[in-house]
Amino acid sequence: MEPVTSKAGRWRSRPLGDARRRATDHQVGRGRRRPPGGGILGWGLVVVVLGGLWGVAAAVLVQAPTDPAHSADALVVFAGGRGERLSKAERLLQQDAAPTLVISNGRDARWPAANRLCASRQRFEVVCSQPHPDTTRGEARMVGDLAARRGWRSVVVVTSTYHARRARLLLRRCFDGQLQVVAAAPREPWFRTWARANVELAGLVRALVTGRDC
Repeated sequence: MEPVTSKAGRWRSRPLGDARRRATDHQVGRGRRRPPGGGILGWGLVVVVLGGLWGVAAAVLVQAPTDPAHSADALVVFAGGRGERLSKAERLLQQDAAPTLVISNGRDARWPAANRLCASRQRFEVVCSQPHPDTTRGEARMVGDLAARRGWRSVVVVTSTYHARRARLLLRRCFDGQLQVVAAAPREPWFRTWARANVELAGLVRALVTGRDC
């Protein structure tokens, strides 16, 4: 009877041992598993940090420094903004900043203030040129071409504060004379300016990473 009992005992012990092993394996596997939501929290933290850095960089563009406007061969107004660029340029012309005013895309029907200057006689020369392409890079090329044809060695460029850094970067690739970039503060709520600065920051990064030529 003892062998039978021993055999039965062994037979009964197998399922019990298997159950214990399965329980142990389950506990070990569960211990290795990441806490629920840990990955989401980690990615969320990365997004928050990167978003904060992007916001700080955009704020730097909003507060871009401006050059003092000394007398130059030409004063150039870049297209865009909400009127602050052309108004700033007109104030500088009243101070005899330059004998020639260049208005980028000045004949655009959506820019009546520029249209009037392009269509009427002024005490200074007005040049209304169309950049190709109609981008900041195209405007920088336009300035370089005009300077080469007319022999300009000094230029004052007026643009919005958030746009000043990229404008300077691209102009330096196309014009090797004396360059002054005057930043005009936008006439709009701060949050709209900050939103424009975020878009502008993407353009600045692209200009730094992509082609380095004019």
